Amino acid sequence: MYNKEMIDQLAAFISSKDGNTEKTRLQLLVQQKFHLVKARSVFYCDWFAIRFCKAASRHFSNTVLALSVLRGYDDRPFLVCLVTPTQNYLMLANTTFLKKNQSFLSGAAQKQYQGKFQRKRYYTGMGRN
Repeated sequence: MYNKEMIDQLAAFISSKDGNTEKTRLQLLVQQKFHLVKARSVFYCDWFAIRFCKAASRHFSNTVLALSVLRGYDDRPFLVCLVTPTQNYLMLANTTFLKKNQSFLSGAAQKQYQGKFQRKRYYTGMGRN
């Protein structure tokens, strides 16, 4: 289920913390403000699910989440929040986008990405650039 108002509030709140909040602190602030439940590394509510990652810059390519876990949240927007020293980035990461991108991968590349979700192939930027 998509709630534009709730996603806009989340994006504005995370933006307001650009450059001055560590990943752990930002997770806690977002969890408290939006009354999120934590399930392992994913925070969620009825309106969205979110996973926080940190990096030195906007460019990173580490594994974010197993596809089997990601599929469990496909009934709502699944966001990845990349926390960097200067800015926080929100990216949409639902498996419905993976299905669309899968046709662009060759057989060998498809096998490589079957079991994990990586930023370099599948994120769709949301909001700011």
